[in-house]
Amino acid sequence: MAIFRQFTANSISMKPYPFWKELAMEAYFLENEDILKLDEQNFSEVEVLDAEIALKSGRKTGDGRIDILAKYGGEYLGIVEIKLNEINELSLRQLEDYLSVSAQILNLGEYWQESAAPKWVGLSELKHDFPDYIQGGFGVVDLTSNAEDIFQRWGHKRHYIKEEEVIQLQDQTISTCNQWHTENIKTFINQAEKLGLRIELK
Repeated sequence: MAIFRQFTANSISMKPYPFWKELAMEAYFLENEDILKLDEQNFSEVEVLDAEIALKSGRKTGDGRIDILAKYGGEYLGIVEIKLNEINELSLRQLEDYLSVSAQILNLGEYWQESAAPKWVGLSELKHDFPDYIQGGFGVVDLTSNAEDIFQRWGHKRHYIKEEEVIQLQDQTISTCNQWHTENIKTFINQAEKLGLRIELK
């Protein structure tokens, strides 16, 4: 994922001026959609399709609203959820709810004209069950394209990226992190046990 910072000055002192509303942040994204690109390879071609899309029963607690719907190349659609504060577990559950009614999203407008059904950008379910903090700096899982980009940039493999090592989901390929030590692996095992998973050492 790319991180952008924009700064303009004409011989004057400047001070931070953060977005004061989510709508202001949304307007900035709509005018600068390249900020929404996720990498330089598979998700670099981004097009904003619509914003403020109302969803009937889009959340378990009632109706919902998608902040931005974006298209990545000719294969993927992505739901952009804008938050002024840190993304937390509640935010991830909200995205999961929206992805569960993806058919409704496609019926609300002519968002998809490709012959094949769209794939949806997101690791929300896995990220929810195994948050990044469990591993540390790289997270437990990531898109294989991101993992390969890290390897190309730094020359060190931080994920399992061989063909026989990656995990093929319904809509994308992911890689697990290979940076583990005694403390974070204990945290991973504890989380797996909380989810009712059984881990055997062979």
